[in-house]
Amino acid sequence: MEQLIVSNGPLAKYAVVSAVTGLRRPYGQSLRLEDGTTGFVDSADLTDTAEPLILPEGAEVVGVVLGYTNNGRVRLTLRPRDVALARATEDTAAATSLWVRVASSTGDGRVKTEFFASPSAAPLLVWGLTAHPGSADHHTARRLLEAAPPDLRDKVDETLRKPGS
Repeated sequence: MEQLIVSNGPLAKYAVVSAVTGLRRPYGQSLRLEDGTTGFVDSADLTDTAEPLILPEGAEVVGVVLGYTNNGRVRLTLRPRDVALARATEDTAAATSLWVRVASSTGDGRVKTEFFASPSAAPLLVWGLTAHPGSADHHTARRLLEAAPPDLRDKVDETLRKPGS
């Protein structure tokens, strides 16, 4: 099994990139990025739904860099909610770090206050709410949305009503 290394490559973690699909493998899909770099996406990272997604060879896709494997291949996610989060946040690494902190905090009002004040709060809540309904991220987003200030709830609601959300 290949180990995922966060850096050691020219593309930054959470960079949004274009690619063309290659061969379908039992574990996922190979990709060729626009700069010619070889990459792959794990089957679990192809779609937001539980239904498997089979992409034809040669399909143009947009993904988010997760890191590099120990053999130098770029690993990506093509999940629409991951792409939307990376596009909506200035610093996706800081945003996801904040999500982890608020999701794991128990009763710490300071972390919630920091979260609600963050420009990443709305994109993170949308990301969590579009996760599988039984997932921890979905549960966390619902819990946070209940406690969120009205203007933040309105912003999340407005985003979720847009076509393609």
